[in-house]
Amino acid sequence: MTDDQPTKQKLWGGRFTGKTDPLMHEFNQSLKYDQRMHAQDIRGSIAYAKSLALRGILTSDEETQIVNGLRKVGEEWAAGQFKPAPDDEDIHTANERRLSELIGPLGGKLHTGRSRNDQVATDMRLWLLDQVKEVESALKALITVMVERADKETDVLMPGYTHLQRGQPIRWAHLLLSHAFYFRNDLERLQQLIPRISVLPLGSGALAGNPFSVDREFLARELGFESIAENSLWGVGDRDFVVEFMMWASLAMTHMSRMAEDLIVYSTAEFGFITLSDAYSTGSSIMPQKKNPDSLELLRGKSGRIFGNMAGFLMTLKGLPSTYNKDLQEDKEPLFDTVDNVSACFRIAEGAIATLTVHKAKMGAALTMDVLATDLADYLVRKGTPFRETHHISGRAVALAESRGCQLNELTLEDYQNLSDKFTEDVHAVFDFEASGVTFVHVAVYIYFVIYPCTHSSSLDTTDSSTMARDRLAALKAQQGQGDPYGSSNSSPSGRQTRQNPFDQRDPDYGSQQPQYGGNQYDNNSYGGNQYNRGDSYNNSTNGGGSYQGNSYEMTQVSNGNGNQYGSPPPADDMNAFYNEIAGIQDEIRGFLSSIDQISRLHSTLLSNVEPGNSRSNQELESLLESTRGVSISLKNRIRALQMQPVDQRTANMRKPQLDLARQKFMDAINKFQAEEKLYRDKYKERMARQFRIVNPNATDAEVDAVVNSDQNVQIFAQAAMGNRYADSQSAYREVEQRREEIQRIERTLIELAQLFQDMSMIVEQQDDSINVIQKNAESAALDIEAGKNETEHAVVSARGYRKKRWICLIPFLSLNSFLSSVAFLRPFPLLPSTSLERLLFLLCLPNHHVPPLSSVLRVTALIANRAFAVITAFRNTTVVWD
Repeated sequence: MTDDQPTKQKLWGGRFTGKTDPLMHEFNQSLKYDQRMHAQDIRGSIAYAKSLALRGILTSDEETQIVNGLRKVGEEWAAGQFKPAPDDEDIHTANERRLSELIGPLGGKLHTGRSRNDQVATDMRLWLLDQVKEVESALKALITVMVERADKETDVLMPGYTHLQRGQPIRWAHLLLSHAFYFRNDLERLQQLIPRISVLPLGSGALAGNPFSVDREFLARELGFESIAENSLWGVGDRDFVVEFMMWASLAMTHMSRMAEDLIVYSTAEFGFITLSDAYSTGSSIMPQKKNPDSLELLRGKSGRIFGNMAGFLMTLKGLPSTYNKDLQEDKEPLFDTVDNVSACFRIAEGAIATLTVHKAKMGAALTMDVLATDLADYLVRKGTPFRETHHISGRAVALAESRGCQLNELTLEDYQNLSDKFTEDVHAVFDFEASGVTFVHVAVYIYFVIYPCTHSSSLDTTDSSTMARDRLAALKAQQGQGDPYGSSNSSPSGRQTRQNPFDQRDPDYGSQQPQYGGNQYDNNSYGGNQYNRGDSYNNSTNGGGSYQGNSYEMTQVSNGNGNQYGSPPPADDMNAFYNEIAGIQDEIRGFLSSIDQISRLHSTLLSNVEPGNSRSNQELESLLESTRGVSISLKNRIRALQMQPVDQRTANMRKPQLDLARQKFMDAINKFQAEEKLYRDKYKERMARQFRIVNPNATDAEVDAVVNSDQNVQIFAQAAMGNRYADSQSAYREVEQRREEIQRIERTLIELAQLFQDMSMIVEQQDDSINVIQKNAESAALDIEAGKNETEHAVVSARGYRKKRWICLIPFLSLNSFLSSVAFLRPFPLLPSTSLERLLFLLCLPNHHVPPLSSVLRVTALIANRAFAVITAFRNTTVVWD
């Protein structure tokens, strides 16, 4: 603000006569950071203009002008063309100022009945609601990566630690899922914030409400709020939603920091359990050997920054009186910083976990028999000894092994019986890391219950999901406790007995009792009337078989509840069914990849045979290729059906990451299939060329190429081995066989072409967005060319006018010269000089003003040149004006 700019130009400047100090003006401004809410501010203003029109404050024409003007302002922001003015205090002032520039004084009517107090509160809530969606998406992606990784690495055993001391054997997947459960709860808490953020303060005025009684229910519907602020004092002064989000972020970052600390410790050379990828590590500027886990350390460090944002803003709120105070301007920077850093941390953590390397051997090497001391105590408990006594007995066994410098499993049966007569011959079966701790089935259950609530819907019923998870796990553990886990008749190859899988259907006692919890039974996969409808499948081949039916709890594929798992796309508004379908698609993609691997093995077999056309493997290959192509068509149709479903924007945003992931995996599988087919064709041609050169050493390159590129199934060695005595008898048969092979080759080629066209159609569909952008750019270029043509025509017209003006000016110029020449010859004394050039010429000619006519001629010539120079200068100066 300049010194000569009156204070009354400001929105609040009516009662002020003095000027604002420039330093105070800068100190008071917030536009440099609250301009990121420009879209939300314009949305709120458009809705408010409509509400004023409903109340008759604005006419229909005025409403249209204001709304169009606001949209124009929004377009300028989006295009990066908006230019803030020095006097813009904040985003509200900037947008209103620009609106008035576009539509004139009418822009001043927009603020009727509205205060910046309720305006900024509305903008903040709108902005945070938009950001919560982004944070939620990032958190879901992180959980998904953790669950998928755990699902693939359930066989990795490692020591579990308390006090950073080895305690009991656990699985790497179990540790990873423990952090996933933290984040799952964070996701639930984040979604619980939405109703408290989605409260409309607009219409509260400065503090005492809106004097024109605008329809606030209409405003809430227009802006997508779930409710309205029913108290205007609270509406303009409430920032609890900001504090609550930062509290949520602080807790989520606490969990992030703890996970990062675990991974940092396990990545050290002393542990060596994991290694971060280069993409998420850095080095040392002085120590070349270093590979620092900077990504994890920054995740841990960012948590302190988030805590500071929350604590600092709480201190700001602590002493404030009611309603709005300028202190509340300090809510934006900590909130914006918190949102930005939390989203970035989730994305970085997702990438770091997805790309780290797990060293299974090092984890296994860290397991020592002393971590099974608790299992030894549990063994005695099952023999009838009180646990407190078994604890002491197990401790003495550990001390005995340490004194002898051996492991617990190296103590003899006599050693154990000296400690307690409860020890029998089966004591050494205890020392089995695989049988200790969490089993595969438990990990599968944990995976099921950590991913089900995260992908069930955007607004979770947290009570039902957490209760179901706890009770289901309790039932599983209760069933596992039936009987003696070490008393199984199953034995390991080494002769030691191992625990029987309680989920094995071969157990005749399995499912004989049905646990009850508060009168509710697990019956037919239901709890409290809610079906477990997850279509993702822990099938018999991976998790012990069985199904959720009757009294059994095996992890197997469950119907999606509508009896049609794959026949048609799920209902558009049923997110649970959508995730079931996605899980089914991912399972089918895994089967598709497995078929490709099998095709690759069959290709290798065929290439190793002398006559692959007569091999049984060839028939298997044809059958497998046909089924694989059918699977690819099925996958394409299922993905396309999900993409074509009409859904609202929020649902589309939730579905997009899963659809993109499934589509990308499918395209990767298609590319792998095509690469395998190409590799086989190339190797087959090389094989034929080698055989032909062996049989015909003098064959030319053209002959070799003709044989290799022939559509006939040529058997080089078989033909060379045929004797003359078989030639006549086999000639007719060979011709018929070649014709049959040719027909089969044509059929296969047609099938391959059909598949190729289908694959190409998928790839073309993937390029739709790029083509649309190119088309838009081409249309824009055509418009620009047309505009350039019009401008060129205008330039031609202007040039012609310019030349015409020059000719017009030439006539008076010549007339003037003639007149001046005449006057110069008639007058005895030169004209009074008016310019420096004239004065110079005048001084040169002054001594001779009475000389003969030759001097007069020279004098007149000088004056004419001077006048011509002045006219030309004036003409040049006026050219721009004429244009």
